[in-house]
Amino acid sequence: MYQQQISKNNILRFILIFLNIFLLFNSCIRVPSKVCIKENKIYGYTRSAFRYKFNQYYERGIAYQQGECYDFAVKDFLNAIELENVDDRLMRTYGMHYIEYFPHRELGICYFYIGDYEKALIELEKSIQFCPSPKAYVYRDEARAKIINNQTHADIKIKANIKETQPYLTNSDPILLSGSIFCPQYIYDYNINNNQEYLEFAKKKINFKKKLLLEEGKHEINISAKSLKGAYSNYNIFINVDDLVKSRLFENQY
Repeated sequence: MYQQQISKNNILRFILIFLNIFLLFNSCIRVPSKVCIKENKIYGYTRSAFRYKFNQYYERGIAYQQGECYDFAVKDFLNAIELENVDDRLMRTYGMHYIEYFPHRELGICYFYIGDYEKALIELEKSIQFCPSPKAYVYRDEARAKIINNQTHADIKIKANIKETQPYLTNSDPILLSGSIFCPQYIYDYNINNNQEYLEFAKKKINFKKKLLLEEGKHEINISAKSLKGAYSNYNIFINVDDLVKSRLFENQY
């Protein structure tokens, strides 16, 4: 009788241990509220047991985003941001393990595809402030273009002048072209003498300087710019270069 009681106690103890392990295991795993299926592929799972860590919310958010389940991706990115707010190229998760972590950027991209461009712009700006990335710049310009599309047309203003690079100039000396381009609806492209100038991302105001080596004779220098709204502006400077001294004759045209 005593041995049977011991046996029953051992069985009960084993069952309790098993239940504790089972409950502990289940407390570490979270089954996604919804899976996203696209082209027979399932999106929305993390590679490891879900422990409500910022990196796991981020990983699952990326998976939802790839499956175009943007509403669910938004929830996961918001949860990730609540736990770790900063975008970073090297975010430590544990030990010596680091990941590329851009929750604000990816959240902004989700808002963009949902059609909430104002929220998209806010999140993309935050991402750029924390850690600039080409992807964030591209989508920020796209979000701005969508917002600007509903605004009235704004003109582009171009100002330019020419200065000597030395007190006395000859044909072998360059001249300095400088000026500015402004548009409240952001400049995304500008050219000098039909050569596209480098512009990393759209700006409201661009200050430019460029040295030009001109041969003897009359020259027309052209500056053009385009805005995200689609506005276009053209500005011309005419200059006459003699054989000894570069004399300048300005005539501006819009």
